[in-house]
Amino acid sequence: MNLTAALERARLELGPEAMHTHLVLSASMKSADLSRVVDRVEIFRPRKLLFANSVGQAVSPARTGK
Repeated sequence: MNLTAALERARLELGPEAMHTHLVLSASMKSADLSRVVDRVEIFRPRKLLFANSVGQAVSPARTGK
């Protein structure tokens, strides 16, 4: 089973509220790169975007509005 199928199965069995997917991005990424990455992982339906600095520490969470 691939990762996408496993996530979808878990969502079906546990319910959508049980799954919390966060996307961690570099705070130094360009806007166009951020948009491209977010578009590519939309299938995972991240609930929050977390921005990290160059040493991996979370800078600030941002809500996705979903």
